[in-house]
Amino acid sequence: MELITSTDVVRNLCKKMAPPLVTLLSAEPEIQYVALRNINLIVQKRPTILAHEIKVTFFELLFFDHVTLCSLTQ
Repeated sequence: MELITSTDVVRNLCKKMAPPLVTLLSAEPEIQYVALRNINLIVQKRPTILAHEIKVTFFELLFFDHVTLCSLTQ
């Protein structure tokens, strides 16, 4: 996305990427961990990408420690 000069194209790509990223957070804990790590990198570059997707943050008690650690520290 860094090579794309059109702001409209970048905005549309971000709109299309956000829902699948959120969907990955409801997968198995190992996939959640990988998803959280990648979402963290994406949000660092594009802070508003998930602005309209995630309203409430919640944690399941069955999360592995590394998933909870990743989600709490980021």
